[in-house]
This record gives sequence, structure tokens and C-alpha cells, in this order.
Amino acid sequence: MNSKNKAAVFAVLAAALYAINIPLSKLFLKYVGSTMMAAFLYLGAGIGMLLYSIIFSAAGKKQKKASLTKKDMPYTVAVAEGSWSCKNERVLFNSSVFRSSIQYGDSR
Repeated sequence: MNSKNKAAVFAVLAAALYAINIPLSKLFLKYVGSTMMAAFLYLGAGIGMLLYSIIFSAAGKKQKKASLTKKDMPYTVAVAEGSWSCKNERVLFNSSVFRSSIQYGDSR
């Protein structure tokens, strides 16, 4: 299997697993808190990556690890800055909604 076909298979598999995840998470949220649900999802992702690495190391396939270069640095900084900005805007928006609901007696 060439690399383009392998990438397509992994993309479809990832989309299928993501699609299955949403309804299952909604079912489990009836019994488990949202923080614990997030912990379970991260634990599952970690276990999946562990199994992936064990299978590839057992098969004897070494993966090339690409390191960041100076050429990649502006993009890395832009992603980090964008992530930080979005988080701060979300916090500001949520706090303003919270303040307005207290001020006007809303129960949003």
C-alpha cells in the first residue's frame, strides 16, 4: 500500500472513530461528569497511541521523526498565539455573559 492510500485509510478511520465517539459520549455523560469524561477520552487516546507504538516497534518499523526547523518557527508561534488568543476571548466572553446574567437576573 502506498503512502497516499495509507493516509486516506487513516483519515477515514479517524473520521469513523470520531463519529462513533460523539453519540457514545452523550450516553456516558448521563452517568459520568464532564471532567471525568474528558479524562476517559484522553486516557483512551493515550492507550491507542501506546498500542500503535508497540505494534510498530514490534514490526521493526522505525519511524522518521521530523524536528522543527527555523523555517517552521513562525507557523508554530502563530498557532500558539492563536490558541492563546482564542482561549482569552472565550474567557472574556463567558465572564461578560455571566456578569450580565447576574446584573439582569437572567438564568441563562
